[in-house]
Amino acid sequence: MAANEQQVKRYQFASSIDLSAAFSVLDIEYLTVTESRTITIYIRSVLNIETVEGDLENARILDVEVLDRSSRVGSDDPNDLVETMVAQISDVVGVDFREIS
Repeated sequence: MAANEQQVKRYQFASSIDLSAAFSVLDIEYLTVTESRTITIYIRSVLNIETVEGDLENARILDVEVLDRSSRVGSDDPNDLVETMVAQISDVVGVDFREIS
């Protein structure tokens, strides 16, 4: 992926969520970097997720960036990948979200 394709998307959830628990339910592999940052492997792609408000177990606002995307992913738009993952997290935790940037 070219550097100019990488962009951070910010999402806000209606209430705090436990990202670690959501990842476990969804079988998303992740590595905790700090209490507010994780690297995930989602559909053969690598994403950086940082909490802007809260931490990984009590997150309300997230920044999500695609670091590396598999060419085998259906859409050419990396933002579709991010939106799909955030929507799945929302479904699992039962909390609505919206994109804020």
